Amino acid sequence: MKNYLKIFIWSVAIFCVTGTILIAGTNNLPTEVSGVIQLQHINKFKTALSGDLVPRDSSGNVGDITASLGSQTNRFTRTWIKQLSIQKDQPGNPINFLASTMGSAYTLTFPASLPSAEVPLLVGSSGTIAYGRVSINSGLSSSSGAFSTTSSTYVDVTNLSVTITSTGRPIQIQLIGSGGATDNSRIFTSTTADSAVPYALINILRDSTQIFQTTVGNPKSPNTFTSGNDNSFFPPGVLHHVDTPAAGTYVYKIQTKIVNSNTSVGFDYCKLYVYEMP
Repeated sequence: MKNYLKIFIWSVAIFCVTGTILIAGTNNLPTEVSGVIQLQHINKFKTALSGDLVPRDSSGNVGDITASLGSQTNRFTRTWIKQLSIQKDQPGNPINFLASTMGSAYTLTFPASLPSAEVPLLVGSSGTIAYGRVSINSGLSSSSGAFSTTSSTYVDVTNLSVTITSTGRPIQIQLIGSGGATDNSRIFTSTTADSAVPYALINILRDSTQIFQTTVGNPKSPNTFTSGNDNSFFPPGVLHHVDTPAAGTYVYKIQTKIVNSNTSVGFDYCKLYVYEMP
């Protein structure tokens, strides 16, 4: 009976032995020598199982122990933890890891090695943790070249069109220079008549839907102009807009038209840049 009792005591105590480490409850379990489990000891067994698990030395004393919990040859194959708290000293301010109430289980897989520089951690839909930055969906058009029109109805600006696939995040649409050091990228309006106010309208379209409109030109009254000295110039960056469509694939493009006769509007060496914001 004495041997059976020892087996029982060891089976109810949750422990792990690695070198001289013992993991057990905070309550000391009684040692039976008579071969009979005392009734008053039953609650001690129960408390030891439901209480905190703490490290003990080879003499059974609770305290910090320098050793490993598991090894390469003796590892825990699975551990269920409701909350994991890590801290250097006790008492202290721990780092707590908590699991949410999950609709389904998932696995997080860490990279095989450290990154070569400081970069964010990314978690993919499959649970794979990777290093890097969030990739964004984007598109950049070709240059408009030296585009100019006198049309009083909307026309497409040469090459200023971009197709982008969105995941549902906001989309930034903006005009930028073509990148040439001497391209003199710009939007301009011009008139050759003293009675004309040189201004024009610019549209941004998503597919066939107009999502933005603005005016460019000189707001002065017509009688202030002298023929040949009536041009207005604007940097490409004045034209930008944020769109918020649902996830999908879209074509964004720029259209323009003049408002008054004897006026032209132009886009010199501009590109359209469209990207989904992170």
